[in-house]
Amino acid sequence: MSKHVAVMAASPGRLGGVPVQGFVTVPGVGSAFGDDGNLSDEMVWKGLDALAFRLVKATDKALCTASHGSSAET
Repeated sequence: MSKHVAVMAASPGRLGGVPVQGFVTVPGVGSAFGDDGNLSDEMVWKGLDALAFRLVKATDKALCTASHGSSAET
């Protein structure tokens, strides 16, 4: 069975970690969140939203495949 993960990195620097395809970074993590604890950077928010969507979609696809008795990897 496939195992699906989502990867992100945060750092105080401008890069936010090592950016690679499918990988979300949070640059300037010390100022990326508002006083309310929510992300204040819209681009980071959109990246995290897209990452979560892809993870849920991949997991759902794997669960559907498994429930139909197929051993095909996704």
